Amino acid sequence: MNRQISFLLASLLAGLATSAAGQQADQQAAREIHERFMAAFNRQDAPGLAALSSENGIRVTPQGIVQGLDAIRVDS
Repeated sequence: MNRQISFLLASLLAGLATSAAGQQADQQAAREIHERFMAAFNRQDAPGLAALSSENGIRVTPQGIVQGLDAIRVDS
């Protein structure tokens, strides 16, 4: 019984460690995308902004909503 509990706890802790590492990687990726977005935005680089969008991306601006990759390229 103790062996089963020990195995269960070890499995749980290994899962938590893997989850934490994955979360850190996700956070780093989000920071990198944000930095790329801000750099492209500050350069007024429409192709750079569009490169960060998907084919059906949506960009919300004070002037309105722009939807789709081609529209984002033109509007940015």
